[in-house]
Amino acid sequence: MTAPAPDRDGNLVGRQSELARLEVAFEAAERHGGGLVLLSGVPGVGKSTLVHAFGDRVSRTGGVFAYGRFREGARAPYSAWGEALGGLVCVMEASPSGERDRWRAELTRGSSTLAAALSGLFPGLEAVLGDLPEAADLDAADRRRRLQRAAV
Repeated sequence: MTAPAPDRDGNLVGRQSELARLEVAFEAAERHGGGLVLLSGVPGVGKSTLVHAFGDRVSRTGGVFAYGRFREGARAPYSAWGEALGGLVCVMEASPSGERDRWRAELTRGSSTLAAALSGLFPGLEAVLGDLPEAADLDAADRRRRLQRAAV
């Protein structure tokens, strides 16, 4: 696979098939109340360019787009999650209060322990969601499982 390249107008060239697959996933997420796409590949093939082109399309339709990227040598194994979810916290903070209240209700309904697990990684999340119950004192393996469940 060769790296995609934007044309002079900034349009992505040579990735229509991949963009179409991402758009199908986005439409399914709209129908089902959310979704997640993980994209992987060797360095330099154009994953970031493709994802940013897709993110532009999502944003133009009023969707919320979050992007995270694992950075070589990052201290935290969940650095990509931190980057993506940190971006969502910024969107939530900038949202009108009614929208923020809807997000708060969705995120805390039946999953307050998961929201609490995420708030440990994203300090701004508690400001958006309000007071969350304290997460139980867990060993490292249980914290990792709870974080994986919360993030996915």
